[in-house]
Amino acid sequence: EGIELALGFHAANNIMTALFVTSSWTVFQTESILIDISEPTLGGETFFSLFILYPGFIFLMSRKFNWSGWKNKLISKL
Repeated sequence: EGIELALGFHAANNIMTALFVTSSWTVFQTESILIDISEPTLGGETFFSLFILYPGFIFLMSRKFNWSGWKNKLISKL
C-alpha cells in the first residue's frame, strides 16, 4: 500500500535534517554541521516543498510502484 515508503522517507528526512542543520527553536537539539541563527518564518521554501516537491514525489512513486487508486486514498473521506 506504500506506507513503508512514506515511513522511510519521513525517517530519512528527519535524520538528514538533524545531522546537517540545527537551531535554537527546533525539536531536535543535535550537534549538527550547520547552525541556523535566523528567526522561524513561513517562507517560500515551505510552500515550494508542500505544493511542488511532495506532490511531485508522490506522482513519481505512484508511477514507479504502479499504485492504483492512490488519488482516492489521498483525497477521499476517512
